[in-house]
Amino acid sequence: MPSKARTRSGASSRDAIDAYLRQWRAVRPDVATDALAVSGRVARLAHGFHRLITPVLARHDLEPWAYDVLATVRRSDAAGGLSMGELTKHLLLAAGSTTHRVDQLVRRKLVARKADPSSRRRVLISLTAKGRQTIDAVLPELADRIGAALSTIPAKDRRAIDAALRTALRALEEALRE
Repeated sequence: MPSKARTRSGASSRDAIDAYLRQWRAVRPDVATDALAVSGRVARLAHGFHRLITPVLARHDLEPWAYDVLATVRRSDAAGGLSMGELTKHLLLAAGSTTHRVDQLVRRKLVARKADPSSRRRVLISLTAKGRQTIDAVLPELADRIGAALSTIPAKDRRAIDAALRTALRALEEALRE
């Protein structure tokens, strides 16, 4: 049996996904499962990041979906706000889901709806002062928490991971367009 690779700390560099692939090869050697490693690791990373950021958001009385809406509106920094269509596109949601989320944030006075002065049929979503204050307080905490979690990865490796993930995301988006 080959020896496991070791990290600088002496821990095995193998992870749960390696074990899953080994199991698939044992029961279905006829199926090329190596590509599943990327999706499996990305899914586990997403779950881990979710667990990492949830306590930060909870301190600010936010759910991850609320953070996504507030962050999207704040990042856009559009004069007057984002249209519901633009917000829906950025959030990768159905229009009804965006409306439901915005309704909840309006009730909490974190965002406001207003008519677009250039089109009576268009509604713009903007941050209220409370919404801006909330997202501006959350962002540095999240950046610090995630940065600390990834701090053991050398900067050049983080850049390489980011580049590889960007390539994978582009490939996936292209496959979804087809």
